[in-house]
Amino acid sequence: MDDQLVILRNQSEDGSPLTATFNPTKGMNLMSYTKGSIEAIDQNTREPFEKRRAGLGALIGPHFHHRKNSRIPTIPHPEEIPWAQEILDSGQKECFSHGLGRYAPWDFEASENAIKATLTSSSKLAGMRLKELEGFDFSMQVAAKLEKDGLYFSLHVEGTLPTVIGQHYYYAIQDQSCTIKALTENQYDDKNTLHPIPNEWKSTDNPSSLHLNIEPTTSLDYGFHPITNPAHILMKTGSHTLEVSYWPENDQNVFQIYRPANATYVCIEPMTTYFPRNVVQTQSSINTRISIID
Repeated sequence: MDDQLVILRNQSEDGSPLTATFNPTKGMNLMSYTKGSIEAIDQNTREPFEKRRAGLGALIGPHFHHRKNSRIPTIPHPEEIPWAQEILDSGQKECFSHGLGRYAPWDFEASENAIKATLTSSSKLAGMRLKELEGFDFSMQVAAKLEKDGLYFSLHVEGTLPTVIGQHYYYAIQDQSCTIKALTENQYDDKNTLHPIPNEWKSTDNPSSLHLNIEPTTSLDYGFHPITNPAHILMKTGSHTLEVSYWPENDQNVFQIYRPANATYVCIEPMTTYFPRNVVQTQSSINTRISIID
């Protein structure tokens, strides 16, 4: 299926042009989000996105990361999905890391500054129904609106088995470094195990304030639980500041911070589960806002 890009437009409160570019035909991916000359999404991740949908502004859902092998259905025609055949040939079984939401074409309707999109287990990828690939019935809805103060989202998922929804956006950072601040619990999640947050990750003024200094060689892949609703995560780079805010419907929420060493991006991933690798809810919703601050 050919790309069908949707570009939302508005102006910020200071008159700067705002654009948000979505690709509903390829996983409802947020390909670009700009304020004037500032690009919030790391365009260096376009190549892995085109190859296997890992990069730019990807979604999470209806599952997170990798399913247990016992829950992964056999793909009827893996040769129809280039990256799937390559993964299977390597001896792995999980061809849809972080859920089918980022891989399949979504149904959508759009206006000048808003888009609504839906994906269900009856939808198809390469001629195969998603229920065959995910293994159960589900539905996902994403609504986005570009307002003067940021890009707003409403996300919902439900299924006959536990489901999760979230955002796995690859945010650009300048000079491979940035700082991230948020008010969180005094512990972090590492693959379903909670650990005390080390002092070097805390603000000297407030022990409840996460303060991460990310240098070029810093590597992170941890979950953090906010103590405020809405949650606010502030990422300051050399060129701009980005604020990711989200409003969870209950305490089953987390934001993952993912950043490989020497990467030109940081992923801030709000999602609807306390432990991403142990999802328990069959339906959940979350609202988010992403704001570019000069």
